[in-house]
Amino acid sequence: MKKIIFLMLFAGEMGNVWSGWEWQVEEVTTFDHIVYAMTVEDGRNDTVNRLYIWCGNDSIGIIKELTYSNGVWQSVNVCSLSSPIRGMTFAKGRRDDTTRLYVVADSTLLEFTYYPDGWKLTSSVKYTAQLQGLLAGPGRGDDTLRIYCGVPTPSAPQPGKIIEFTWEEDKWQITSEFEVWYFNYPVAIAKGRNDDTTRLYCAVLEGSSKHYHGMEEWVYSENGWKKTSEICEYYVLGFPWMMGDGRSDGIIRIYGTYTDIIENIYGIIEYTYSEGKWKYEVIDDLFSYGCVAVGDGRNDGKNSIFFSNWKSLYEYRWEEDHWEFTQINLPEGFIFSEEDLLDSKTYHTYRNGVIGRGRNDDTNRVYYTYNKRVWEATYRFLGIEEEKEDKKVLSFLVYPNPFRDMLVISWKSEKEPVKIEIYNAAGEKVKGFKEVLKERIIWKGKDDKGNFLPSGVYFCQLQVGNKKYTKKIILQR
Repeated sequence: MKKIIFLMLFAGEMGNVWSGWEWQVEEVTTFDHIVYAMTVEDGRNDTVNRLYIWCGNDSIGIIKELTYSNGVWQSVNVCSLSSPIRGMTFAKGRRDDTTRLYVVADSTLLEFTYYPDGWKLTSSVKYTAQLQGLLAGPGRGDDTLRIYCGVPTPSAPQPGKIIEFTWEEDKWQITSEFEVWYFNYPVAIAKGRNDDTTRLYCAVLEGSSKHYHGMEEWVYSENGWKKTSEICEYYVLGFPWMMGDGRSDGIIRIYGTYTDIIENIYGIIEYTYSEGKWKYEVIDDLFSYGCVAVGDGRNDGKNSIFFSNWKSLYEYRWEEDHWEFTQINLPEGFIFSEEDLLDSKTYHTYRNGVIGRGRNDDTNRVYYTYNKRVWEATYRFLGIEEEKEDKKVLSFLVYPNPFRDMLVISWKSEKEPVKIEIYNAAGEKVKGFKEVLKERIIWKGKDDKGNFLPSGVYFCQLQVGNKKYTKKIILQR
């Protein structure tokens, strides 16, 4: 069983004192080319998550696959192209049970599938102009997954396009295209207004004298694609954009970075659809331009907003009525080289921040990049470690984890009885099962007084004699 480090100072049977959490950052790897985007996926369809990196320059494009095994990251090439890549995504594009990799390079959409003898190009379709950006999902709001790419105009003020590809009759076919502002990038397929309608969201750049970045919202009906909103109240808005439940209140919102060229302010912005229109709130206006990711990076059932730039990683967490801020620093002693500090603005256009279980354990981590380096941030306890099971305890399991209504705690021990206690993240004991004789009990998420406990991280401690074994558990109401 893998070691998990906890910060727990035991001062006696009734006096357990635990300190807080801490972010730890490790460098995953450094590549020979700038990293533009990455994602965590089961790309090989073998239930193993891997980290996929898109890197390159203006003349070549490379997709790399990183697998975490035996304490190290192992890297292989998925593909190397003699042209720059402009988009990457994974999807079950053919509507079967196989996840495939989709890549945009110049004017071509490429499909790669993993077989026992390696990655192979299994399909391609060429368009008449350069493609920009890549997104997969049920854009029309039905049960059919489609792929969307942008087409920037050759010159302003001519409009650009969004192209829709659908797998039909054993090949990829263009099933729709519609005009948008001259520069565009498909960002999300979501019920962004928190109703029953799925919409397509595209980042755009207006070709007029305002020169702002923003977003257009499109919906598909029997009459075709129709633009339903322009989301760009701020003078200049940057992308990439991200959609998600950033406040953990069940409401989907839009998150992105912005630039106010008049006030020379950079920061993070949030859009919410309310009372018939999109309303924005500036989360922070202190930092440079960067990339935004939304997700449960702390593994406690609550989402955060993560903003990465060349300096560091920053976390914003909604607490009742305000955003709380945490700066996540790089490892002590690390200094960027001159090459690292080069002004490489282009790659910020793409998704260079992602949250996922890249190591195939039960822990979400935040992955982000600057220039050619990839970093991994983990939120964890520090201190005594979860002990290895020995002859006294043959097994110790908690499942399902995370759980909602009922947690099964089971074990096999050569020594009886055992004692089981549940602690919250502050180190306070909330539930005790003393002198347990059977080898399986059920915990329904209640404290010793019979009250339902809130969602969050808890720890289940099993004691056999003088030995204690600890498991992290997550309660999600």
